[in-house]
Amino acid sequence: MIFAADDSVVVLLGPKPLVPPTWLESYWAHVVGGVVFAYLIFFLIFKFLQRQRPATAPFIVLQNALQRELEVAGVTQALRTYLAAIDQELSPALSTEELATKLQQKPIFLPARSPLLAVLRTADQAKFAQAPTDVVLLVAGIREAAQRIENAQKIFQGGKA
Repeated sequence: MIFAADDSVVVLLGPKPLVPPTWLESYWAHVVGGVVFAYLIFFLIFKFLQRQRPATAPFIVLQNALQRELEVAGVTQALRTYLAAIDQELSPALSTEELATKLQQKPIFLPARSPLLAVLRTADQAKFAQAPTDVVLLVAGIREAAQRIENAQKIFQGGKA
């Protein structure tokens, strides 16, 4: 007969109590939903800030610049920026003579060609030859030329419609 080495009675302790789930295990769906919601909010804010603002008409930009500028260089730069906004070939980097050549090729600038060139040549004399020039007269000439260009654009657009 074989005897057990230990005759003690084995007592079963029963099942252990359940371990409650961790917070993340309980609320993982809420965490994922919150992250997705935060992403959507940031995405919408980013898109709102990135949206295209309506472009201001070049004529209005020119008028605003002419009201602020008090120097010959600033006034002529505003005019050259206006011309470049209307036609991409009329770069602000062109000299007055190059600009005159380009203006002769464009029929929309025909009514405004003489006041434009007069203003630019007067400004060149003031900048390079230090000739006395009244900025108010330059601004008046630029406004007249710009108004003629705007009228010509309306006529050309009306003819195409």
